[in-house]
Amino acid sequence: MNNQVDIAILGGGLAGLTLARRLRTNRPELTIRVLEKQKDLPQTAAFKVGESTVEIGAHYLAETLGLRQHLQDHHLVKYGFRIFFSQSGNRDITRRTELGVAKIFPTGAFQIDRGRLENFLL
Repeated sequence: MNNQVDIAILGGGLAGLTLARRLRTNRPELTIRVLEKQKDLPQTAAFKVGESTVEIGAHYLAETLGLRQHLQDHHLVKYGFRIFFSQSGNRDITRRTELGVAKIFPTGAFQIDRGRLENFLL
């Protein structure tokens, strides 16, 4: 077995896997290995930090890494940061005071299931 590689990435989490995808896209001639200490595949609903993206992060994942279809099909689209304040016993959300964006941004964001995304990137 030949263990020589051009690039070894330590860590098979989101950062390591997206780096490997970007390198594979830009430099397909390179031999890339992602080394991960965990023996099992990431669990769906892994509850890791970074499960919610902001618009610029979503743009990078969707456009630069080419993951738009996967994100739209398997993760929740977010429409900006919104806060609903308590009012009238919290029974009717349409009567609550809301703080948030006035219109939907042209570049959306996503609520990501990290385990699902990491398994897709493998």
